[in-house]
Amino acid sequence: MVTISRSASVLAGLGGIRGWQEELYRDLHQHPELAHQEHHHTAGIVAGRLRAAGFAVHEGIGGTGVIGVRANGDGSAVLLRADMDALPIREATGLLYASTVTVADAAGDEVPVMHACGHDVHVACLLGAAQLLADAAEHTDVVGGAIEGSSTAVFRRLHRWAKSDSRMRATAAGTSTVAATVASFDLGQRPEPIRRALSNHVE
Repeated sequence: MVTISRSASVLAGLGGIRGWQEELYRDLHQHPELAHQEHHHTAGIVAGRLRAAGFAVHEGIGGTGVIGVRANGDGSAVLLRADMDALPIREATGLLYASTVTVADAAGDEVPVMHACGHDVHVACLLGAAQLLADAAEHTDVVGGAIEGSSTAVFRRLHRWAKSDSRMRATAAGTSTVAATVASFDLGQRPEPIRRALSNHVE
């Protein structure tokens, strides 16, 4: 019987997700949403993808944030984080999927909106990682056994937060704070011990 490493089991499905990741990225780029407004489009896409991958999904965190938890045995946990919000900037890239969105901001002013900080990439990458981790848990031909433990995906609504945004700010403040914050949302399956808390940033 052929066996593979645990890392190879996670990456085995990479080719199969690239198509929908690219399509999802273009969709998000073309339909950006300002902070506090992600519930119209972005948060729904995130929640749907997480559910399809077998995650328990918790919406409306800090307003529009989304947290997904997928438990798989008694192993330790990994937490991954991405930002979702776009910026009040007019896009002039000339891309076929360029944003032409304008919305009213918090002050009521009509502003253009663009994913100029790469958060569309954040979301596509983290949803891909969540799917790969979920798929890897189903492999039975892994050296040392399939990956066990909890995967927690945090999709944060606001990269540049205000002091009052303590609930979502805590998700990026460190491993122990993340565990306490996630537990405070009464997710039922407390993701402890969190051994790795990872986030990326593209801009």
